[in-house]
Amino acid sequence: MLFYVEQFQINIYAIMMLCVILILINLRSKVEFFSKKLLKLVIIINIIALITEPVTWISDGNAAGIGYIISYGSNFLLVLMGSVLAGVAVSYADYKIFKDRIRLKRSLYCLFPALIVFGLLIVNIFYPVFFTIDKDTGNFKAAPFEWVNYLIIFGIYMYVYILIYRNRNKTNMKTVLFVALFFALPIIGMIIQFFYIHLFFAWSTMSLGILTAYIFLETTTGEKDFLTQLYSRAVFEEYVTTLIEEKVRFQVMMIDLDGFKTINDNFGHHIGDQVLIEFANILLQLFTNEKVISRLAGDEFIIVIQNSTQNDETIIQDIVSLCKASQVEQVRNLHFSYGFQEYNINLSFDELYIKVDNNMYLNKHS
Repeated sequence: MLFYVEQFQINIYAIMMLCVILILINLRSKVEFFSKKLLKLVIIINIIALITEPVTWISDGNAAGIGYIISYGSNFLLVLMGSVLAGVAVSYADYKIFKDRIRLKRSLYCLFPALIVFGLLIVNIFYPVFFTIDKDTGNFKAAPFEWVNYLIIFGIYMYVYILIYRNRNKTNMKTVLFVALFFALPIIGMIIQFFYIHLFFAWSTMSLGILTAYIFLETTTGEKDFLTQLYSRAVFEEYVTTLIEEKVRFQVMMIDLDGFKTINDNFGHHIGDQVLIEFANILLQLFTNEKVISRLAGDEFIIVIQNSTQNDETIIQDIVSLCKASQVEQVRNLHFSYGFQEYNINLSFDELYIKVDNNMYLNKHS
């Protein structure tokens, strides 16, 4: 027993880590978000695979009694789990990018690879496609087309990168980065295990990918705006209050998109969302040295400026230039109003906010 614990300790640690993540998701989530449901499904499938993998090795070479059935059944399940897990993981990534359940239900592309693999596994019972189990010795042996399973899973993962590239302007770059990392880890593990079959990395590296997704994609919802992934109004207020308490010098710039309602009315809310996301990315690109860029509500944004030496007019010219270079047509023709206010020691948070808000509306009406 101790021998098996030592041999599969990576699987054991990975299962323990995934169980902790499941517990944290259930304890910390007051609202059952759909993305978390998908992530929990990915975790459960990964745990099943992490348990099944040692069973395939322990039962190898055991043809006595039900040993053959356990050996064949566990290998059958493990091969199927690869495409099932990849498909559900792709569904999770798709939802993080598009936030569209209907799209997932309509396409169902995540099920096709698993159905193909399942069909080939049925064929494998009569003709070796992926593996064989010798009925006399119970020994496992890879079949000539074992690589097909790896190719299908690799193809699913590559589809994610194509999806990310095609839709890189429709979502926050941080989300794109961590979705890409989420899939990079199991790809590396799968390649290692393909060439070194005794290294159990394929499923454990997926566990690391899940940990990455949970930390960076699922634990910042309270601090970040859901659509643009800028900081929320609550974070802005808390940060500015801290700066005021510490008597730190800073400026605040508030921006309101003019005619945004017209964009929604003429092009639909989907295009309106793309405009907000693109404008948020422009602010992130321009204010790389600033800590807090927030979406207040609707089409209003606010930036806490501490490190920029440019005046407000230069900053606005830079924003206009980036808008005109945008790939989103509506952003290229976008107009906006802004208010700028430097903090002085006599202002409270409310007074500062009122001043910058009034400056913005004076700019709008002028």
